[in-house]
Amino acid sequence: MKGRIVLIALLLLATPSAAQIDSQRGTGDWRLQTFSYEPEAVYTLDVEAGHHVAVAFAAGEQIQSIALGDDGAWEATPSGRGDMMFVKAGTSAPSTNMTVVTDIRTYVFGLSTGYGGAPWMVRFVYPATVSDTQDQADLPPLEQGRYRIRGSRHLRPIEIADDGRRTTIRWAAAQPMPAVFAEDGSGREAVVDGQVRDGLFVIDRVYSELIFRHGRRRVTARRFVSEQ
Repeated sequence: MKGRIVLIALLLLATPSAAQIDSQRGTGDWRLQTFSYEPEAVYTLDVEAGHHVAVAFAAGEQIQSIALGDDGAWEATPSGRGDMMFVKAGTSAPSTNMTVVTDIRTYVFGLSTGYGGAPWMVRFVYPATVSDTQDQADLPPLEQGRYRIRGSRHLRPIEIADDGRRTTIRWAAAQPMPAVFAEDGSGREAVVDGQVRDGLFVIDRVYSELIFRHGRRRVTARRFVSEQ
């Protein structure tokens, strides 16, 4: 019996533990953060009491189920679009876990209450697969585009451009960084995957129109190609 216990203990020690991933701040508004997606990872999510955290998955990914370890002290609600959810902690909520199953992936979270430095929105960014890279490389680049900006002056970027393959956007340091959307194939707005690199918000593709939202403010950037 003692030998079996020792063997089980050794097997447990030899079993690799899942990677634990914290959200990362960009160079813009620290409240807008990202998770770098990895299979078999646990994502640690701090939620400030009295606030919710929006968690955005890949555009078009559909949430199928959400399981909370403590559903009395915590709330998790999917958006109507299905690729985003909102997590809120009750007063004195204990640490717990959460599993989110979508039509593509399964995500495991460790939830805890944080104060002062908890994010307001976390967006997942995904590594490009080999096939994605090959498909992108096979496409001829578009002509460089310019953009017509309309909407709230407080939210307008000070710079937006693309090289036919990649879009770069810059906001002033004092401006809040908005959530970025584009229309999906069904005409609905979907969160755009992008990363903050050297002060620029970079999207590794080109859209005919982008929508920026922050609170009730909204800005659109419609792409056009200048005639030579």
